[in-house]
Amino acid sequence: MKYVPSLWSNYRSNHIQTAFARPVTKTFSYPKSPSDMNELVIAEDPKQFLKQMMSSFSERMWSAGWLSGLEFILWKKVRECSDDLTLREIADFNFYAGLAGGWWMWDEVRKSEVFVTFPEWLSIYSSKANE
Repeated sequence: MKYVPSLWSNYRSNHIQTAFARPVTKTFSYPKSPSDMNELVIAEDPKQFLKQMMSSFSERMWSAGWLSGLEFILWKKVRECSDDLTLREIADFNFYAGLAGGWWMWDEVRKSEVFVTFPEWLSIYSSKANE
């Protein structure tokens, strides 16, 4: 089995960092079952997969498709390696956010999730943290 280091172990903005290696056995498909999570799965659309992961976490924790403030709560949990997340989930959130180049957040005007790039997100997150 061939192992490769994470593509985003030294993300260009140094805000998302991961240090893990996974077996390369499958690429460009969504996981079909929990047992598939033992294999490297690179989604065809990392942005959509990240959104799906965020929504699934919200469902699991609060039975809500997108809990109000989820983007801020989840960002903090991932950054602080919260016990609410497995190490695999933390690595996956970092990996897919790095592949996508940003983070999802709720837009009150559009009443839906919108994708923002890391520079935008970090500005939003830091202004929210300073409130």
